[in-house]
Amino acid sequence: MIVDSNEKVVTVNWVFTNEDGSLSNQFKLAEPYGDTPLAEVTEEKAVEWLEAQLSDTAEVLSAAITARKKQQEYAATLSAYTANSGKAPSKIDATT
Repeated sequence: MIVDSNEKVVTVNWVFTNEDGSLSNQFKLAEPYGDTPLAEVTEEKAVEWLEAQLSDTAEVLSAAITARKKQQEYAATLSAYTANSGKAPSKIDATT
């Protein structure tokens, strides 16, 4: 998390994980949170603040992870080819 000069939390770093992977980001809170002394800001308290402001639900985050996993799986199937004048393209050996 990021804390301002008045020792108020202004930004929370987060990670959402499911069986398909993880998403992480940094979320700037709409305002520094109240008069909670920094020494009393637990992970649970920061998550509470984050959940109150972050509009994405677990379903939305899970769908984003699934979409990214599918994109990565598809990208792994792609192969590079080089054009050959008057001939069929030839596959580029990715190991060289």
